[in-house]
Amino acid sequence: MSTAGAIYAGVDAGGTRTVALVGTGAAVLGRGEAGAANPQVVGFEAAAAAIAQAIDGARQSAGLDTRARLAGIVVGAAGCGRAADRAQLTELLAAHSDLAAGRVQVVTDAALLLPAAGRARGVALVAGTGAAALGVGPAGREVLVGGWGYLLGDEGSAFAVGRAALRAMLAAADGLGPATRLGAVIAAHLGVSQPREVIRLVYQDAAPRTFIAGLAPLAAEVAHTGDPAAQRIFAEAAAALARLARAAARRAGLAPGAPVVATGGLLAAGELVLEPLRQRLAAAGLDGPHLLADEPALGALRLAAGALEDASPP
Repeated sequence: MSTAGAIYAGVDAGGTRTVALVGTGAAVLGRGEAGAANPQVVGFEAAAAAIAQAIDGARQSAGLDTRARLAGIVVGAAGCGRAADRAQLTELLAAHSDLAAGRVQVVTDAALLLPAAGRARGVALVAGTGAAALGVGPAGREVLVGGWGYLLGDEGSAFAVGRAALRAMLAAADGLGPATRLGAVIAAHLGVSQPREVIRLVYQDAAPRTFIAGLAPLAAEVAHTGDPAAQRIFAEAAAALARLARAAARRAGLAPGAPVVATGGLLAAGELVLEPLRQRLAAAGLDGPHLLADEPALGALRLAAGALEDASPP
């Protein structure tokens, strides 16, 4: 339970940006933003600094002194699927915030979705730069599926879609794949005249994962025109996301009809991905996807303040 008058911070630390909210158990008082805070990408020190910057921004937004002591902090961090990684980031954040480590908690970014939606049980499905599903079952049992990163997994993510779009473009150029408008649209966007110029842009980019994920909206534009190759990419992404959700629900021991709360930039593609995902979830006995109406950082704030019990039941 939250303490009357106490101020908490909840943070969504993602691979592209970090959002922090400060408030009580009942109200959000301020909001702040910073850059990427995935420790596997930017490093633990840089991730902790970005999180601290976002929290300071939220406190300033709320009219609070940045030195004002917080009662507790919960951070949902991308790239923190391992307990050791969460412990390392917790220690750094405790030093930044001058709070005892016991008052700072780091969870996976997926763990923010259900509390942000006011639900205690179900499947949280993340379809952003990366992809993962967290199943929360009876007695709070949590099971994380996916979230292996772009080199080992991330099927169903914006990165996977962007990479598939590039591959379709290059396969068509080589005569190894069907013709597609993806090539012309991506080339125009990148300002290249020859497909092989893409090699330099991708491999010399300081953040190739983000660079490639940024091509997903272009792939969606092409798919909306009816391009078969682009549409196939989104159908495959929906199938991958459904597999994540199904596995998370089964391993967490969720009953049929369990809700799937989803968020992430890939879902901005709309029915290209939502309709096939809806069909596959229904076939698996799951209810969704329910798109998250509030930002994930609200889930972190609710967890920090112990206010989930005040939210609507699942």
